Amino acid sequence: MSEASQQTRPFAAFEWMLARRYLSAQRKTGTLWIHANSERFVLELVDGAVVHLVSDNPRPEHRIGTILVSTDRISQGKLDEFLNRYGPQDGPIGKLLQDAELVTEGDLRHALQVQVQELFQRIFELENAVFCFRAGAVSDLEVRVCLNTTELMLNCARRDDERRRDEGGE
Repeated sequence: MSEASQQTRPFAAFEWMLARRYLSAQRKTGTLWIHANSERFVLELVDGAVVHLVSDNPRPEHRIGTILVSTDRISQGKLDEFLNRYGPQDGPIGKLLQDAELVTEGDLRHALQVQVQELFQRIFELENAVFCFRAGAVSDLEVRVCLNTTELMLNCARRDDERRRDEGGE
């Protein structure tokens, strides 16, 4: 099977770690689609680093607007006013807020980093999923992140260990 061909197969958490390590170590550029139950994730890599990650079923607390409010980058009132005034818009809400000068590019980049970490954690916790990687170009988003996949995995493992410890009462 050629590098550019589609690779699809089920995986468990351990296999996900191996796939992530392979994509990172080989400094892969491309898009990884992950399908689990009723949710799909799209993860984009450039030279093995995560630059974009989205879900088609985002949790409310992981939406960019909510993250911007929870990290004190914008007030809930200003966000609500913006959403009521402009309603559904074409384009990512973070970029629209930046264009309206309600948040800075740094604020948006920070919120995207938080969002990617949370989504990566959800992928880390999957037990059964199917993934498909396609090497090559990624989307041309204007604002993106560049996160080390090893650091993301280590943070996920740490959070998982802490959760298990807290649940076990150790």
